[in-house]
Amino acid sequence: MSMTEITADMEAIIKQAILSFVATVNEDGTPNLSPKASLTVRNGVLYFADIASPWTIRNLKRNPAVEINVVDFFQRRGYRFKGQALVLSPGDEEYLVIADWVRATNGPEYPVEHVVKIEPTSITPLLSPAHVFAAPLRSQDEIRNTYHQKYGVKPIGAEVQGPGNNRPRPRARPHAAAWRSSEFQEHSVQSVEIKAIENSDFDIWFPLWKDYQRFYEVDIPESVTLKTWARFLDPVEPMHAALAMVGEQAVGLVHSIYHRSGWTTSDDCYLQDLFVAVDGRGSGVGRALIEHVYADARSRGTSRVYWLTHESNHNARQLYDRIADRSGFIHYRKLLA
Repeated sequence: MSMTEITADMEAIIKQAILSFVATVNEDGTPNLSPKASLTVRNGVLYFADIASPWTIRNLKRNPAVEINVVDFFQRRGYRFKGQALVLSPGDEEYLVIADWVRATNGPEYPVEHVVKIEPTSITPLLSPAHVFAAPLRSQDEIRNTYHQKYGVKPIGAEVQGPGNNRPRPRARPHAAAWRSSEFQEHSVQSVEIKAIENSDFDIWFPLWKDYQRFYEVDIPESVTLKTWARFLDPVEPMHAALAMVGEQAVGLVHSIYHRSGWTTSDDCYLQDLFVAVDGRGSGVGRALIEHVYADARSRGTSRVYWLTHESNHNARQLYDRIADRSGFIHYRKLLA
């Protein structure tokens, strides 16, 4: 069976499944698969947000063919959406609707670079063997309960027995957030620690540095990276770096450079690089890294911290507008080599 209209059941599956998987075609013909937690339906139209998917967007701009698979792994069923994608940029009315929803759900720091609108050409059901080959065939409730037990989860509001509580609590309406693992919840509430880098931190700093480069689609030579790292560790150098840590995991980095100014007797601080991993966005990590630079600059008697961002970086600019002043100056540069 194939269809092109998004039904109420499809919308319910998308809400319950949390993650979907978007397949596009790379320039060399190989597949590119990208997980998405932002797939949503608005007025019968399918959208997802580009939060950190430069290759997906690049592929769709060249070839708009797309396939999205979404499966509720407790119900063991879902849908395959095939169609054509339209990449929407900031300023588009539909972009604003989805971007506002992403930020309201996850936090204002989430960078929504683009929104992708899907025009389905084919929608087909996805069913696991549990729906087809089991003998005798099981009901949807039986399948769902089986996999609740297998994964050791209960819906929020399921029956809880304890001292002085002999009655079951009312069941809450199932929602995607109800099935998030305890590991995710614990991670999201842990405090963020900002620490200056040490020599032993290279192996946790380097992956963030590479992700930062991929985000901006650049490839800094290894020789430059090693020299930069050495400068961070040299007490004579004016370059500094810090990491945002959640437990043992590094989720963000910031680099700053102190330099002379002709306008003041104290140094200025240039915040050159700021990056937060996808898992750390929307939880105040970016702000904490900037506040760390502010505090370090104050301790050194610095009168000003400044940085640059691209005019299209609308999401980051929402944070920057709250914690700094826009200078109004236009940045020029000339590459000499």
